[in-house]
Amino acid sequence: MNQVDEVPENQLHDRLIDLLVTNNLPLPPESDDGHPEMRDLGTWTRKSIARMHREQFLFTRHGIHTAETAQDFAVSHDLLASLIRLNAFFTRNTAVIKTVFEASAVEQAFRHPSTVSDMRNLIKLADSNTLSETGGIAAIDAATHRVHFLPVTSLNEVYARKLTQDRDWGRLLPILEDIRQEIPFLPVRTRRIIDTLKSETGDAEKNQAYESYLELFLFYSRYGYIGSQSQQYAEIATHGLPGYYLGLFHVHPPDNTPSPEDRMESILRKNLVIIPRAGGIEIQYLFYGGQPDAEPQIIFIRTDS
Repeated sequence: MNQVDEVPENQLHDRLIDLLVTNNLPLPPESDDGHPEMRDLGTWTRKSIARMHREQFLFTRHGIHTAETAQDFAVSHDLLASLIRLNAFFTRNTAVIKTVFEASAVEQAFRHPSTVSDMRNLIKLADSNTLSETGGIAAIDAATHRVHFLPVTSLNEVYARKLTQDRDWGRLLPILEDIRQEIPFLPVRTRRIIDTLKSETGDAEKNQAYESYLELFLFYSRYGYIGSQSQQYAEIATHGLPGYYLGLFHVHPPDNTPSPEDRMESILRKNLVIIPRAGGIEIQYLFYGGQPDAEPQIIFIRTDS
């Protein structure tokens, strides 16, 4: 199915324009300088807005067109298809059908056979992941009454891989500085290892300190899932996601209930925790809407025969 031909012209959503302007959509292939074509598109978008603040941007078959100043920017077929997929997700979720999120509709969607099959596969994927919990984005499909899951690699897994693949202190220090800014756990230990690697301490002592830090980081990373919004948007752009945004999901180890951190995060955003149980799968849908005392929706699906 050729999505570019299906949507020859359509207005870009404000959220997509913001991602282009800020160059905050990490689509592959990326280099140290980012995605060259995305970078050029971002520069063109910023200049277009500077010329005409109320500019409207439209998709064409070959790229993007400005309605007010009649400027065109051609992009590759693959990038255009990715931008159209993400724009479709933003547009679809601008006006949400409230009945889709009623408790009975959500439970029905989780009990759909395709949803149950997908959750089983996610649990298998989680069992094989030794660096992080498995998680991503969930959406509810009003037409088929099922839930779609889009796995997204956690930010802590990305950093765990970087920490295990290099031993050059010069290359590791910027990574550790990023971890200090973006990963909430081990802030004191991260600051301490940065100071150690910058010091005049000998290599043997640095290696010993780093190995100790790495072991602790990998332990915390294995039982955590930290999402990156820009990476989530990049996955939607790459693979698409039908339906209405239901929330972020992650898979817990068997019989491991939502953590205090899960509950705190759910005060402001929707979280789904998938928990393998004896004889079935439990889903806890946490969204407190600014009310910390609200109860989650708990759904148990029996899967044993």
